[in-house]
Amino acid sequence: MKPLYITAVVTFSGKTALAMGIGLKLQEAGRKVGYFKPISSQPYLVDGKLVDEDAEFVRRALQLNVPVNELSSVIIDETLLTSIIEGRNTRDFVQEVRDAYTRLGRDNDVLLVEGGGSMREGYAVDLPTVKMAELFEMPTLGVVRYRDGLKLLDDVLALKSRVEDRVLGVVINAVPPDAFDMVKSKVVPFLEKRGIKVYGVLPHQPSLMSISVAELIKITNARS
Repeated sequence: MKPLYITAVVTFSGKTALAMGIGLKLQEAGRKVGYFKPISSQPYLVDGKLVDEDAEFVRRALQLNVPVNELSSVIIDETLLTSIIEGRNTRDFVQEVRDAYTRLGRDNDVLLVEGGGSMREGYAVDLPTVKMAELFEMPTLGVVRYRDGLKLLDDVLALKSRVEDRVLGVVINAVPPDAFDMVKSKVVPFLEKRGIKVYGVLPHQPSLMSISVAELIKITNARS
């Protein structure tokens, strides 16, 4: 099994959609694909069970024969957060993630592991992005949302600085029309000269930014 860690530098970067797209392409190529989102700050109720809403969406899209509650080990809701703050938590989050990683990777050619919504996530449970990448020695694909030229460079370089040699490269997402040529002709060569492969530059799609994953689940009405 080969893992691929897909993570974001800032929130709302499109990592779930990218993970789903990569998964679908791999399935088309005949690969057996698994999915895992170790840490979740997006609790979502499905049949009375607390799950991650991104995991539910990807499970349906990839038609994975795995219960959605098994796809995310640590779901941080108010109850769990309170127990952490008050020092009452007795769970071994690292071991839970290790066990799930092993289980979900079994019998698959590729395991897509979705990281946090930003580089700041995961510290409360001692599983930030950098530690996750190191824990399983995972090659890492960064998804970077365009905000402006300077922030784009800083975001990509910050990811490279923190994750270091595990960074395979990045996908630059949500680039507005007036910045698209500049990103392609100037930013991409700048980054690649610094050893950071840019696998794609994707245009801004307002319609995709205006709908939540939970709403997509309802609209698509995908079958389990």
